[in-house]
Amino acid sequence: MNFEGNLPTTSLLGNEEACLYRLMREHEFHWFRAGSDFVSLGEGPAGTFVSTWDSLAGDMVAKPSAPNIQNGRFSSGSPWGEMVFQAEKNCGYSVNPIAPTAERFSVAVIYRSRNCDGRTLCSIAGKSHDNFIFANEFQGKLSIIDRAGTIGLTFQSVDTMHRPSLLVFSFDSGCLRATLNGGAVQEALGDVPSMGGLAELFIGCRNHRKKLAKTLGNLWISDLIYWPDKTIVSAEGAQMTAELSAVNEFWRWAR
Repeated sequence: MNFEGNLPTTSLLGNEEACLYRLMREHEFHWFRAGSDFVSLGEGPAGTFVSTWDSLAGDMVAKPSAPNIQNGRFSSGSPWGEMVFQAEKNCGYSVNPIAPTAERFSVAVIYRSRNCDGRTLCSIAGKSHDNFIFANEFQGKLSIIDRAGTIGLTFQSVDTMHRPSLLVFSFDSGCLRATLNGGAVQEALGDVPSMGGLAELFIGCRNHRKKLAKTLGNLWISDLIYWPDKTIVSAEGAQMTAELSAVNEFWRWAR
């Protein structure tokens, strides 16, 4: 069969990752991918642990959070690598700073959890850490909320043990939008305080506090992408951004 013209990039299976790489070159964003090329491992009394997790471009490094004392684990047992987080044990990571401000950003995270109860997926805090926006899965509900309780969205979780989920959310000066597994966009407005100053990203935990065991669940994260100072989730009914389209296609065909 002959075809005259250019095929859409998403029609070529396996091209989804290349599309994301291209967007990375054109627009600043930081892709943390669980792969043996990007994690550094150490040996401790309890076995092999993750000491650092580099972004694909190598410009950002996720380091263990303060309570994560040799708890981080990396698994290459699935078709793709995953960072392993254990219930009630801090296995989280921090990138500080991830951006000049937390007042505008987007996050995409591809994850699996046990019994739809992965607890804290990620968190973004401003310089003061008086408030932060975090994604949390608890007993079948996936919420994106801030600590101060001024804004929030909630989705019904889906079983992810055999098929990972994709959560994407954007925040911009009091407007929070999110979509789960390519579904409808939810939006909430609120006067969210204390998100200014240097932004810190937490993966698999909320902050550096030690006494937060109940916020930590059995969770596996293969990819987390952070866009500083950019919203990639448009309002429901508006044209989808190139970034969100590329992430959706990567999740659909490569995960």
